[in-house]
Amino acid sequence: NDSDSEKLKLAYTHLISSLKENQNYAPSYSLLGFIYKTCYNDNDRATKCFYKAFELDVNEIAAAKFLVEDLTNNNEWEVAEILCNKIIKSETARRTLLSKSYEDDDKSWPYRVLGSSCLNRQDDAAAVQWFQTALRMTSVNVECWLGLGEAYYNCGRLDAAAKVFRHILSLGEEAWLVIYMLGKVLCDMGEFEEGLSHLQNSLQMQPQEECILSA
Repeated sequence: NDSDSEKLKLAYTHLISSLKENQNYAPSYSLLGFIYKTCYNDNDRATKCFYKAFELDVNEIAAAKFLVEDLTNNNEWEVAEILCNKIIKSETARRTLLSKSYEDDDKSWPYRVLGSSCLNRQDDAAAVQWFQTALRMTSVNVECWLGLGEAYYNCGRLDAAAKVFRHILSLGEEAWLVIYMLGKVLCDMGEFEEGLSHLQNSLQMQPQEECILSA
């Protein structure tokens, strides 16, 4: 409505004024980036603001998360990894990540991204460590559990992988990929009856999926 539009324009004006007063105040860049991205759908300007904010202050974790999400969506994992490493190597940034002032239900995201990046380049032992660290912070994150299970499997730690995939199912997550991975792991362990049952269940959920048919 008109009232909200006026408030938005006023906020934008104040932010521009604050940056004219102090071009090195990182929170203003973060908030300006948020306005560009969520209110004006101007991703290019938002990205520039977020980069500037994080360049000025590594504690601008919300800005970094916006950047990393865009980077991973575009498969630019190397740059995403650089940003996440800057966060976890900074004691103040780590403290900010865990503080109540940083409002995010998923505070483990830098570690999860690092784990996913390691999976992508087949550094599975490192991926295990990153996902374990992430899960110590957010124990119910299904994406982290799935990454950990895949990393265990790639390392040949089949018992550990099976436990992880069973745990994901116990959380109520019954996606075809989880059921398929558990079936694949069990068959590799020689537990064919149960393994084939899981593979058949996953095939019913995803009838044309080539990896299931191949397994």
